[in-house]
Order: sequence, then C-alpha cells, then structure tokens
Amino acid sequence: MKSNTNARSLLSALIVLIGLVACSSPSPLSVSEHAEKNELAQERKGIAEERFADNAEISSQSGDEIDLPQNEEVETDPPETPEKKPSTQGASLASEKEAPKTESDQPTAESSPPSASTTPPPKEQAVKEEAPKKSVVSISIIGLDGPLLNNASIPVEDGDSVFDVLVTSAKKERLPVDSSGAGALVYVRGIQSYYEFDHGPASGWMFTVNGVPGNKSAGATDVVEGDVIVWEYTTELPPPTP
Repeated sequence: MKSNTNARSLLSALIVLIGLVACSSPSPLSVSEHAEKNELAQERKGIAEERFADNAEISSQSGDEIDLPQNEEVETDPPETPEKKPSTQGASLASEKEAPKTESDQPTAESSPPSASTTPPPKEQAVKEEAPKKSVVSISIIGLDGPLLNNASIPVEDGDSVFDVLVTSAKKERLPVDSSGAGALVYVRGIQSYYEFDHGPASGWMFTVNGVPGNKSAGATDVVEGDVIVWEYTTELPPPTP
C-alpha cells in the first residue's frame, strides 16, 4: 500500500509539471534560459518516469497493482433489494399434505357399517296372542227309530244355550228344526220328520244335560265346557211341572 501511495504522488506531480509546461507561454527570456528550463523539465520528467517504472516493477513482483490516478468515484452502496419472503402458501399446502389425519378423518377398523341384527325374530306365537280356545260340548239327537246325530262336538261361546247348540248342529247335518217362540220361551215342535203328537198325545221332543232332564226352556238353559246334551223323541212326555 505504501508503494502505491508513492507512485500516485509521483504521477500526480508529473502531470502537474506537464500541465504547467504546456500552459506556460514563452516569456521574454533568452533562448538559453528557455533551453535550460526545458532541459530541467525533461530531466525531472525522466526522473519521475524512472521512479514510476521502478515502482511498477516492484509492485509487479510483489503482486500489488498500481492504481493510476483517475477521477475518484464515490462508492455507493448497491440498492437494497427487498428480501423475498418465502411464500407461506406453498408451505401451508405442504403442511396440509404432510399433516397426519386425525382420528375422526382416518377410517378405523372399529367403525364398520351396521350389520343386520343376529337376534332371531320372536316367534309368531310370542307376538300374537293365542286365540282363546272355544269351549266344546257334545250333542246327540235320537229319533223314534234311532239316532239322527250321535255325539257331535260343537264349539260354544259364553252365553250359548241348549237351543243354540241344537240349531248349530242341525244346520251342520242338514236336519230341519221346527220351533216356536224365542229366547226363554222357545219350544221345539219337530226335528226332521218327528213332530209332537205324531205318535200319541204324550209324544214329542225332550232334552237332558249331563243326564239331567231340563226343567225349563232350551233357550233359557246355558251350556258350559264339556256338557253332554241329548235330544230324544219320546211317546211318553212327562207332564209339565207347575
């Protein structure tokens, strides 16, 4: 650095001298004086050139460069360019891609479509109430020449009477029944071809329930489960009870 400074000083002095010589006008001095001044200037120039050459050689050997005098430029800092901030959009997209799925997003082995119930449907008997069993009674119809109906099972309901059982069974076997009155006043006059008084003044139809003769109208005598009813044509009807 010191050799560069000396070289600059010598070169600057040389340029100043050259300028002074070039700009100076001939004075009314003598020709000899002018010649002496020129010789002096030439000597100084030669000395300066020799020193400059020596310094240049020294600098080239040491690797330093000689800066020639030139208009000094003011070093200015390069304009600051705004730093490019990394885009957060790409990072956010990357984070979304890399973000692990939550438990709610990830399908789990535990969550499975609802399967059909393996519980067998209840039996129809358990769902529907069993129909109540109807009571059953037995009826026989015996004519003068033998039975017209023998021990037929007839279903009955609460409130059915002996006369109701007779009508139901006769319809089933297609036996005509001739009667008069209704309800508690009903009276059976004939069944099929057997009518009252056809075989004497005491002939006609009578009934028994479980072997016991009826003491009131057949329409007023109710029946129950298991009753055994017998209608029989007789020629010896008992006199009516008072």
